Amino acid sequence: MNESMSPLKDLREKLRTLRAERNLQAALIDALLVNGDLHEMALTAARALDGRITIVAADGSVLAMSEDQIDEDLHPALRLLDIAVPPDPVQIESGLWVSGMCVGDDYLGCIVLNPQGGPSEQHPAQLRLLSDTAARIVDRRGNLTDFRGHIRDNLLNSVLAQKSVDHDRPHLERAAHIGIDLEDPFVVAVVQSEQSLRCRVNLWASSYAAQVGGLRGTHNGDVVLLIPEGPQALPETISESLTRIARAELPVGISSAHLGTAGVREGCREARWCLEAAVALGAKKTATSPADLGFVGLMLSRDYDIPGYLTRVLGPVLDYDRTHRGELTATLHAYFATGSSPSRAAEQLHMHTNTVARRLHRISELLGEDWKDPDPALEIQLALRLLSVQDTLTLSRSERDPAATAS
Repeated sequence: MNESMSPLKDLREKLRTLRAERNLQAALIDALLVNGDLHEMALTAARALDGRITIVAADGSVLAMSEDQIDEDLHPALRLLDIAVPPDPVQIESGLWVSGMCVGDDYLGCIVLNPQGGPSEQHPAQLRLLSDTAARIVDRRGNLTDFRGHIRDNLLNSVLAQKSVDHDRPHLERAAHIGIDLEDPFVVAVVQSEQSLRCRVNLWASSYAAQVGGLRGTHNGDVVLLIPEGPQALPETISESLTRIARAELPVGISSAHLGTAGVREGCREARWCLEAAVALGAKKTATSPADLGFVGLMLSRDYDIPGYLTRVLGPVLDYDRTHRGELTATLHAYFATGSSPSRAAEQLHMHTNTVARRLHRISELLGEDWKDPDPALEIQLALRLLSVQDTLTLSRSERDPAATAS
């Protein structure tokens, strides 16, 4: 009796599998023919396959997910995007299933399944069906958004590499072709990260650029984004979004609003300057724009004479330190950092209070007895901050206006 029941049990299992595949196929055909909604497709497939589904474009941007948040286990699969993802579903070391989305010879991305149940022999066939259907939706959208050829990444990289404005019109036309008007205000963000976090940063950048209708690229080893002006371009919004995906607080420089292809290059230099200035000032774990830098942000002006300002405010002290190998500047830093307390400054500098007192007396001789008064003290503190980022400020100005430093 048991032997006769075994074939019947196998038959029932095959019928159950065929019914599940038929239902999934019907749901996917509806998604393809009715609304082409990748998110609904991901939800449908997640229920059928008992797992989390992520649909990823060829450039690494996440097109749709079955969950509200990016799957934390997704990153090993995304590293496959740098090599050839096979058209047939494969299971990688982490247990994830990956299936390439292809139309003809064009690779459009991949489907990633994170199974939540046990292993299933039906996963490959069902994933193949899902990836074929999703590929056709992505390909159909490609006529409007151009997923192929990494056009968004290449466009921003091409604009940043262009030295002359004489060849900028093709870039404007390419941007318009993918729905981006570079004559509308935008900001540029530069993200600095360690190599170990680069995968997550690229994942975030691709997703964020696609979400806000911007561009992503790389420049001098850092990730660069072009973001249309608006709430999505605010430093706190960018920082919160990046931290959530990268799971780390990273320094980000954000430019002020710019226009045109020349503005892309200017914005990138300004954003990098903001990043370097913020790091030099100790703000290493936040997104920083010129407005966030306060008085330092004013130094973005092309004609601001930074060396002249430092000479006017701190000249005698700087000259003394150079000629006497003194440390009066360091003493001023410690004095103001400890609330103008000589004793606490001595503790910070690891020296006797009398030594600090003598140095402060020397500063009074050089700058005048009133240097501790509110107005002079503010100027000195501003100059000390500028001194910390002088190299960055000077480099930024020379890059933006070579003629300024040639004169």
